[in-house]
Amino acid sequence: MFESFEKLPDDPILGLTAAYLRDPNPNKIDLGAGVYKTEDGNTPIFAAVKKAEALRLESETTKTYTAISGDPAFCERIQPLILGAGSGAIADGRTCAVATKNIVDASNNP
Repeated sequence: MFESFEKLPDDPILGLTAAYLRDPNPNKIDLGAGVYKTEDGNTPIFAAVKKAEALRLESETTKTYTAISGDPAFCERIQPLILGAGSGAIADGRTCAVATKNIVDASNNP
């Protein structure tokens, strides 16, 4: 059954990692997807990330999970911004939106 499938091209992002691993240059930099590591193998937490986490903790009001598709209010409001307020596709109900992250209510942030 699987012999009828054609091999897809290699993923270019994963290819970056493979090229990095093959490169003998001691001054190389890994530009692939993943985490950043120091020369001794530690993964630092950048100051900007710590600040964002602190702001998130200060502003969150619940630990309730959002729907699998994300915040329904965000999904409803983003479509006209992307497709235009007069989009026929929205009016005809031919659109769908999902959000992959919680949206922080900016009014809760100082």
